[in-house]
Amino acid sequence: MTLTISPFLTAALVAAATHLIISRFLLYLRLRSFPGPFFAKFSKFWLAWGAATGKLNADFETLCERYGPVVRISGYDLITDDPEIFSRINAVRSPYSRSEFYVGARLDPKHDNILSCRDEGRHQRLRVKMAAGVCMGSFNCTRRRLVFVKSIGVYLYSVD
Repeated sequence: MTLTISPFLTAALVAAATHLIISRFLLYLRLRSFPGPFFAKFSKFWLAWGAATGKLNADFETLCERYGPVVRISGYDLITDDPEIFSRINAVRSPYSRSEFYVGARLDPKHDNILSCRDEGRHQRLRVKMAAGVCMGSFNCTRRRLVFVKSIGVYLYSVD
């Protein structure tokens, strides 16, 4: 008994393999100018492995020390440990968008908050609502911080 493979099945396997190779190559080209682990250039398996082992935060720190301030961690994702770059990325009307990573910041799995919202319009509306409570360096803000710090100090003293 000999095993024969139909021409249709052969063509389908060749097409699937070609599609996989081309799509992974295009994924590599997307962020090729950013350094990172070899397998992170082609898929999210490196990222999934780090999450499964529970050492992803330590891995990110090691990567930033090894490769520099901006590191590629998957075909579509970059991380940074540089506060200036982080501020530029998260600035108002920034051209950058939030990745799937931010969905993990949800407190309620079915509803977004200001940290997890990936829709730019909705995120902007949430930021406008919260702007009054966020200090941006004014004199009143400094006074509020001092009152807050003193209040926390009094609370901590009373807890002891």
